[in-house]
Amino acid sequence: MGEVVWTPAQKDAIDSRGYSIAVSAAAGSGKTAVLTRRIIERVCADDGDISRVLVVTFTKAAAAELVSRIADALSAKLAENPENAHIRKQSLLVSSAHISTIHSFCLDLIRTNFQKLGIPADFSAANEAEIELMMKNIAEELISDYFENELLPHEETIENFSYFADTFGDVARTDKLSEVVISLYKTLSSTLNFLELPGQFAIEAEIAAQNGFDGSVWEKTLRAYLIDFLKHYEKIYADAVLYIDDHDELQKYGPVFSDELDLIRELRQDAEGDCSYNVLSASLRGHKSARLPTVRGVSGDQKMNFFKDSRTEFNKELKKISEEYYSYEETDLKTALEKTAEVLRSLSIFMNTFERRFQEEKRRRRMITFADMERLALALLWDKEHDAPTELALSMQNAYDEIYIDEY
Repeated sequence: MGEVVWTPAQKDAIDSRGYSIAVSAAAGSGKTAVLTRRIIERVCADDGDISRVLVVTFTKAAAAELVSRIADALSAKLAENPENAHIRKQSLLVSSAHISTIHSFCLDLIRTNFQKLGIPADFSAANEAEIELMMKNIAEELISDYFENELLPHEETIENFSYFADTFGDVARTDKLSEVVISLYKTLSSTLNFLELPGQFAIEAEIAAQNGFDGSVWEKTLRAYLIDFLKHYEKIYADAVLYIDDHDELQKYGPVFSDELDLIRELRQDAEGDCSYNVLSASLRGHKSARLPTVRGVSGDQKMNFFKDSRTEFNKELKKISEEYYSYEETDLKTALEKTAEVLRSLSIFMNTFERRFQEEKRRRRMITFADMERLALALLWDKEHDAPTELALSMQNAYDEIYIDEY
């Protein structure tokens, strides 16, 4: 088998040293091959040691494939130089190398330091089916307790639980509501301090309802989305205008594309400036898409067809943004924000109560979930109070020369 010929970008990813790097490439472009080659070159150097390399992957299959590739590459190196004691040693160490999934890494860290977390030494990793059933039972029981007002003394009530239930599901179907809240819990639990988020956003909504929508987290998010949308199509329209200018047979299209490019630039300038939500709303509503002239004999021009299709998509999406996001009066926004705050406060109470019951049941069964693994590992490695690495994290830094994260 011949020597692999690396592209300049691949070679740069293999050879770069002394700083952190990120490799972003499409599926099948050779990322794993590059990662393998980089590790091989590192461990085959005189000062290289595979036991001082940490590699975490997304799946078990990816970890197994990486171990296999490294082992094969080291075997090939050893066949070329059978007297090299260093390569022989590295080849023997591959099977015990720190190459695993992110959750296996977290689990090993937790098992080694369980006493710092206050969890039992004999805990186990729960399987998905068991967790799904447990969450479903806890959610349905909690929903029933809220409806029947049978909460435990230390649990906080939700003032209008029927409204909360109707917002996220169906008052008549507790199974539908439980599905939704469990899905929300799963989504939120993958983020840091997830139990605090609904309450924090409830406060943001209350402030926005009192002080106005402009400048709120929601208005800023909408504005950022609008700006990104306009930037994307500004580039396409600018390319279209240049292309049309270079082709005499397409000149009839010029005025329409030029006018809409001017519109895009004006809208972007307004969005990036200090224009209010109401002003942006009026500007978006004021746009009327002109009819594109008919030009015969150019239907086979694929590039122009792309620009025409992009124009159709732009006008369709701009209309949607205007109607769905920029069509509300100040009084409507105030009412929506007040209701949002109420629902988020209720969601915060429900999620915290659900979490306490869920944690109690997991402790009773002496088990942890994948989400627990991530949070507990982070608690071991990062001191939240001082916003700094823990002593354990610092000691682990000294244990590794390089850390690789596959499929970050």
